[in-house]
Amino acid sequence: MSDTSTTNSVGATSDTCTLDVTTDAAVSDAAFANVTGMEVLRLVADAADDAQSVTLGTAAAAAGLTTVDTTGAGSADRIT
Repeated sequence: MSDTSTTNSVGATSDTCTLDVTTDAAVSDAAFANVTGMEVLRLVADAADDAQSVTLGTAAAAAGLTTVDTTGAGSADRIT
């Protein structure tokens, strides 16, 4: 989701659309600015080494995000 300058529609089916973050990433609310149909953000694999940073707000909510799965997050990962 590095280029969200245009509208990106995902999850056009009835299935749940999940974005897996598998690297030491900084995910900001702005990344969801032109996204629709994204329901789940899941921190997996590399996330447990405490280098994740996730900040979500109104853009993520407008994109349809309803769940953040933090089971792969480490104790020092920053999720707001």
